[in-house]
Amino acid sequence: MRVKSKIFQTIIKPIEYSLIHKMKHQIASNANGKVLELGNHTHYNMNYYNCMNVKEVSIVANQISDIDSKVYPNKGIIYTQREGMAENLPYLDNTFDSVVFSMLLCSAYNPKQGMKEIRRVLKNNGRIYFVEHVRPKNPILRKVIDHIDGHWYRMSGGCSLNRHSIKLICDSGFEIDQLNTAINGMIIAGSGHVEKVNGLDC
Repeated sequence: MRVKSKIFQTIIKPIEYSLIHKMKHQIASNANGKVLELGNHTHYNMNYYNCMNVKEVSIVANQISDIDSKVYPNKGIIYTQREGMAENLPYLDNTFDSVVFSMLLCSAYNPKQGMKEIRRVLKNNGRIYFVEHVRPKNPILRKVIDHIDGHWYRMSGGCSLNRHSIKLICDSGFEIDQLNTAINGMIIAGSGHVEKVNGLDC
C-alpha cells in the first residue's frame, strides 16, 4: 500500500500543483462569511481565501494537522479544525455562509449523505464552491475510466474517478450557476446555491 501511495503521489503531484490548484483558487477566492471546508488536500485552499470577505474557516478532515501561519499568510482569518467526516458534520443547521469542498464526493464513503449534511449546515442563502472528479461524457474515455477505476481507487486510497458528482449536487437541493471543466470533462470546478421553487427555499 505504501508503494502504491508513493506511485499515486508521483502521478498526481504535477496535476495537483498546476491544474487543480488553479481551479481551487478560482472557487475559494469567491467564498465569503463563515466558511466550512471539506475534502482531500483541504489545507491547500487556505492561501486562496480573501481575508476581506472571509473571517472564519472551519475545517473538518479525517486527520487533524498543524496550520502554519507562515504557509497560510491570510491575516485576520480564524481557522478551527475538527476531526470528522462529511457524512456526519458536527455543526448545527444553517451555520455557514459558504461551503468549500474539493475532491470530496469522489472519496466520500457515502457522498449522498455528505451532500445532505452540507445542505443542512448551509444557510438558505448560502453558496457552495467545489472541485471534483466526475465520470467523463466522452464514451471512449468513459469506458477507459470505468475499467481502471477499481485500480485507481485502491492505489489512491479511496478516490473514485467515475462518480456522477454533478447529478449528485443537483439532486441534493442545489442549483449550479457556474461550471468549468478540465481534462476532457474529468474534473469540474464550480459554484452553486440552494435551489428554490416558486420563490421558496426547498
